[in-house]
Amino acid sequence: MATSARRLANLLAPLIFAAGLAHLGYQAWKHWDVVTLDFRFFWLAGEFWLRGENPYDAAYAAAADAQFAISNGAIWYYTPNWFPIAALLSLPDALTASRLWLVANAAMLVAGAVLNECAFRRLPAASALIDPDAPIAAFVFSLPRRMLVFLFAGVTALAQATGNTLHLGQSSMLIYLGASLLLFGAARRGPIAAAAGLAILMLKPQIGVLICAGLVFTTFGRRAILFAGLVSFAAAAPAFLITPPAELVSALAGGISQYTDQAYNMPPAVTGLRHLAWIGSAPDLGSSFYLLLALAFIAAAGVAARLRTRPARTADVAAIAIAVAAMISPLHVYDFTLIAAIALYAVALPGVSGAISLAAFALSWRAGNLPHPAGLAADGVTYYPGSAYASLAAIAIAVAIVRCLAETRRRAAPALSGA
Repeated sequence: MATSARRLANLLAPLIFAAGLAHLGYQAWKHWDVVTLDFRFFWLAGEFWLRGENPYDAAYAAAADAQFAISNGAIWYYTPNWFPIAALLSLPDALTASRLWLVANAAMLVAGAVLNECAFRRLPAASALIDPDAPIAAFVFSLPRRMLVFLFAGVTALAQATGNTLHLGQSSMLIYLGASLLLFGAARRGPIAAAAGLAILMLKPQIGVLICAGLVFTTFGRRAILFAGLVSFAAAAPAFLITPPAELVSALAGGISQYTDQAYNMPPAVTGLRHLAWIGSAPDLGSSFYLLLALAFIAAAGVAARLRTRPARTADVAAIAIAVAAMISPLHVYDFTLIAAIALYAVALPGVSGAISLAAFALSWRAGNLPHPAGLAADGVTYYPGSAYASLAAIAIAVAIVRCLAETRRRAAPALSGA
């Protein structure tokens, strides 16, 4: 039976990879002659910075209206460590840059698949939770490296979150690459890769800060935080040279407060516990409450990892933090490229935990294609199909990892210094 399954996987892997590439090609062709929706904000911010202007003030909204006919919601609320990327993206004209961003997204997806496969091979030594002899894990480990990359990249390319990312020109594929780099560095003892990955994740602080809350429980993780912090401050420095720090921080805070009031950031449009609370007609406690809840949950899991696995392992606390961020932090369905970075880790968990994770990833893969109650998409409500299913899947994945942590009784294999 196992041999037949491997043969089937080896047969299907190139076909799934080809289908994934075709999907990426279709998305690129479909959006080739337009500047994608959210990419316009990245490009315009870079143009402001290269001109020595402040994208956090009112002139940004006026320029967005004049150049792209964006009359509502034109706010630059990303943190100043975006300066190098936004400036680089704005060097060509907007349409050329948008096309290059589509190609870059496809490249980052494939690169992330390679990183995840490489990290996966080291997980038995790098994680206190992974069981390479568990049925699902043993099957995945038995696949040739190239076939596993083909399967992983193809399935990820065909996911709903990937299609949404390319359609909008969003940054979620970059965040996925950052998470993949972090786990690659954690699994293979690569401090530069881990720090680079965390620095990328800090481009989205509502994710990056949560992951730092997990990494603080290991020596290796704390080093990654230190180096990623230095990189982030260096990346932000030009923005602070253009705009006085007090003025920039004040304008950024004002932009963030407006961001949380936008319809596409309200409970019906986001994912996680805030979205599920809205479905259950519970009072909205706001994004800040759920971010603090996620921090508390990750801190508790980090303490448990130190007590249970002795020492806590960076790969484990990073995976827990990513899963909890997806479960609790108010994100969007396109942000679920993030959890692809822990897919191989989660399905390699022992027993029921691995099976739960596999089912959850299957649920979230094309969540927007599943039927949802008509009341969720009522008139005047901004609702993104698949948000509820993706939120439930994130809960299942987080529960599977934490369940495995709670049940482990063995002492982790002796780790290299600073695991």
